[in-house]
Order: sequence, then C-alpha cells, then structure tokens
Amino acid sequence: AMIRGPYPGGRFYQMAADGCGGNVVNWAAQTLGLSLDDFFEQAARAPDGCQGLIFNPELPSGAGAWTGLGLRHTRADLARSVLEALVRRLVGMARAAGLRPGSRAGLALAGGGSRRPIWKDLLSRALGLRVEPAEGEPLTGAAAMARAALSET
Repeated sequence: AMIRGPYPGGRFYQMAADGCGGNVVNWAAQTLGLSLDDFFEQAARAPDGCQGLIFNPELPSGAGAWTGLGLRHTRADLARSVLEALVRRLVGMARAAGLRPGSRAGLALAGGGSRRPIWKDLLSRALGLRVEPAEGEPLTGAAAMARAALSET
C-alpha cells in the first residue's frame, strides 16, 4: 500500500508498506529452526540467486512456498531466497513511489532488518540507491511532526 500525506513545513511524504516483511522472516527463521541472527548469517553465505531457488511469500493460504527446491540447496539458500523475494517486493513498491536508480534521496529503512548488512546490501544493489537505516524513533518523529504542525497554525 502507498501511504501519502502532508508533512510540516508545506512538504509532503509518501511511504510504501505491505503485509510481507518481518512476519515472513520470522516465519522462515522458525521454519528453518534458526534464530534471527542465524537466519541473516545463513542468508549472507548463499550466492545471489540461491542456485535457482525462489520463494513466494504470498499464497492465498498465507503460507510461503519455495519453488525449484533441490537436493543441492542448503538452509542458507532457503534463508536468502526469502530475503530476495522480499527485496523484489520492495523494489516494486519503491518504483511505485517514484524512486529511481541513482536518486540522491536514497532510501531510509525502518524495522528490525534495517540494521542487517545483508538486507541493506541486497536492497542497495537491487534499487541502485544508497540505503541506510532510518534515524530516530517513530514516536519521537511523530511528536516532532505534531509540534511542527501546531506551530504552523
């Protein structure tokens, strides 16, 4: 979903979000018998493209599924394929929001994966953008926006 709205100072914001993200990573880590730290460490060990393994996070049943799974695949391939699937979704949302490769604006990431090097690297390469964790805390940011909006009235 695309979320848009006014921002203090006469500016405007837009944010993309969907139902696939941390919940899918948590499910996959649990399914693979890995802690979140181990999940991201395993994903970092697998090659780009995961030896042809593809993860689909949005089946009508709400469960994820891997296609192309073979005896050559490891838990590292399974973990990375989940991240690569989420990257593909995020690239689509970023393009819908108007972000283009080489944009000076870059992309601010929020959430638990935002400080994971493998996640930032996959997104940066797929988007062709600088990717950094969002600074600050959501409640502090919301309070600052409210204060700015009130001072304008």
